[in-house]
Amino acid sequence: MWALKVVVIVIIGGDTSSPKLMDSPPEVFKTIGAEQYNFRDRGRSKRFVTSHGLVDYYDVHYLGIIGIGTPRQNFLMMMDTGSSGIWVIDQSCNTATCNGNPRNGRSRSKYNPAWSYTFRFIARNFSTGYASGGVSGYEAEDSVHVGGVTVTGQRIGVATHVDNGWATSPIDGIFGLGWPTAGAIYPVSRGQSAGVITYGAVDNINCRPYWVYVPMTRPSMWEVPLQGFRMGSYSITGSYKVLVDSGSSRMGVPNSVLNAIVQQTSARWNNQHNGHTVSCATIRTQPIIHYSIEGIDYTLPSDQYVVDTNMGNNECLLAFYGTTGLGLYTEWILGMPWFRAYCNLFDFGNRRVGFSVAIPR
Repeated sequence: MWALKVVVIVIIGGDTSSPKLMDSPPEVFKTIGAEQYNFRDRGRSKRFVTSHGLVDYYDVHYLGIIGIGTPRQNFLMMMDTGSSGIWVIDQSCNTATCNGNPRNGRSRSKYNPAWSYTFRFIARNFSTGYASGGVSGYEAEDSVHVGGVTVTGQRIGVATHVDNGWATSPIDGIFGLGWPTAGAIYPVSRGQSAGVITYGAVDNINCRPYWVYVPMTRPSMWEVPLQGFRMGSYSITGSYKVLVDSGSSRMGVPNSVLNAIVQQTSARWNNQHNGHTVSCATIRTQPIIHYSIEGIDYTLPSDQYVVDTNMGNNECLLAFYGTTGLGLYTEWILGMPWFRAYCNLFDFGNRRVGFSVAIPR
């Protein structure tokens, strides 16, 4: 039995000049709070420490390889601090969405319960909602392998239906790293080493040994106070809340702030890619962004939030989206551009989030 105390996520070497997809997958936006499936983990008592690497999927997603079953079946999973459940696509789902989009360069790996002698069917359905579509199926228990640790009898969702909004996403499922009430829940070799997740200890190998800890503002979400945002000649101050979410490949801001960002960067809307774009020549020359969190000024340079997804025409993705009207708990989201700049520690025991600077590799 084990108890998860802390999780540290560090993204290393997010190189925006690395090769990208010919056609960038659309953003997968979660609707936090719309989930209907709550996972109930069994009581764990023994602390453990382990870590595993991440795969860089074209600076859009950072994915982990997780094993399920005995013998283990490996899956490329989104490591998501915005939800708490684990789900994977079932082998019985043979739709085009479940099989995987050929433009991604990989077919999905699907879970086959018949191959696992530790699989146990649970006669209960599950469904979880996202802005880009729902996922549904049945509940089960099986062994889950994370880094060097095996957890037996772990509750998972086995998805027999996946909405079309997931068609171009490269993942086989989601591995939730949030609080229990937060969620209801190219081949890998073409990716590059992107970072590491450490469970149960502070990572002082990949992160500077100076951590700033911020208390959570909501008991069931990795949400912290935000006092201000600044970019170029634009600034806004107030009492806000921001969600630290590894499952979001872009940064979420209120629509009014997005309009200001578009103006500051001279961005243009791209219908084909469902987002704003800027000239790739400006990747390193766009304004630095400042987030004020509990009296500390956190900076985000433009080579973290401008991403080359090989759209062509010298266009690069502006990794921001407007959250107003999406039904989220908070309109501010710190997504993957933030994780490329900072180490993030999720402290379950003390209900806080820690930030440090990643050591360049």
